[in-house]
Amino acid sequence: MNAEIICVGTELLLGDILNTNAQFLSRELAGMGFSVYFQTVVGDNADRLLQVVQLAKSRSDLLIFSGGLGPTDDDLTKETVAKAFNDELVLNEKILEELKETFKVRSFGHMTNNNIKQAYVPVKGNFIENENGTAPGIVFKAEGKIAILLPGPPRELEHMFLHKVKPLLLSMQDSVIKSLVLNTFGIGESALEEEVKQLLNGNNPTAALYAKEGEVHIRITAKADDEEKADSMCEEYAKEFEKCIGSFIYGVNSSGLEYEVVQTLAKTKEKVATAESCTGGLLSERITAVSGASAVFECGICSYGTNIKEQLLNIPQKTIERYGVVSENTACAMAEGVAEIANADYGVGITGIAGPGNGPNGEPEGLVYIAVWYKQKVYMKKFLLTGATRQRVRRIATQHALHMLLRISQGVQDGYKEMFSEWQYEE
Repeated sequence: MNAEIICVGTELLLGDILNTNAQFLSRELAGMGFSVYFQTVVGDNADRLLQVVQLAKSRSDLLIFSGGLGPTDDDLTKETVAKAFNDELVLNEKILEELKETFKVRSFGHMTNNNIKQAYVPVKGNFIENENGTAPGIVFKAEGKIAILLPGPPRELEHMFLHKVKPLLLSMQDSVIKSLVLNTFGIGESALEEEVKQLLNGNNPTAALYAKEGEVHIRITAKADDEEKADSMCEEYAKEFEKCIGSFIYGVNSSGLEYEVVQTLAKTKEKVATAESCTGGLLSERITAVSGASAVFECGICSYGTNIKEQLLNIPQKTIERYGVVSENTACAMAEGVAEIANADYGVGITGIAGPGNGPNGEPEGLVYIAVWYKQKVYMKKFLLTGATRQRVRRIATQHALHMLLRISQGVQDGYKEMFSEWQYEE
């Protein structure tokens, strides 16, 4: 069955609000086996909305709407779709009484006359109870086509869809579609495509590449009679990718490198400490954003100034004078210093030039050194990200740092330079 998503709201067209509803609905519909070929965003204009509805009705079986169910004059979705589906709206006294009670109980203030329009429902269709708001969902049916209208606020839409709409839609499907995502790092999209090209042409399961910031995801999708079989098909196909690019895969359906790091260190009961310069505490922020991070992280030092590197991290002044603030040696000394201060199993040091512009000694913009200290050894990585914004350099630097930390904690040190004690300044 073909589905189409129509998001209503002038604020979406103007970019005032991020359209997260379309992303949520697309994922959910695809997971249930619906083919979504079109998405449309239309402003709060009855004529243009009617044109969009009529076009969608001519080419899709299921129309999912978000937004435009509020009490104001520019909330026109329900009235416009009713016209396109040759239905009419009538006042539902039960909904009206519940609406009045909601205003009393939830302290929404005085209920005005324009709120009454939310109690109007179709004669031929149906309505869906809204447990988190005042606007009920609406269902229209005509000529074998179905339109489901959902409220715009994501909190209301997602709850209504998952608990009310999804069971209804699943009963309409004769198959199940499931997906699995392989998270990769350390290989670009074009290089990855060359490695797995032969696996991207399958019919069932299918696979596609999606470039993210600093990494690439491989989404594997399978269609089967039931969820268990679809899941099994995805897992078996994933093994083929592992044969080709296993060293680049860091997770399956992972929420990100920081989550993998926290989970891995929690299992080994080890801790990490961070010393950051150019990233300004971003690495610590990403680690502590993960639930359970307190079990593996106790200390992060934003050693932005040279004097802080010397005073807090105990980096010899001669080391900085000889090698520079942005250097392998300083990054390694930062990693060792913070590990000793925090009595941590791992120490991570990051120093570089985020830009804009080159460093004080001519270091190029985008040059970053990352060091991970572990068991009296330091592992080093250097990269240069040219033509990137300051924010992107910082973000990608933390991606590399997290990946280094993850691989080393998993016992994989290949690809990183072992510095041993050569970063220490000697007379």
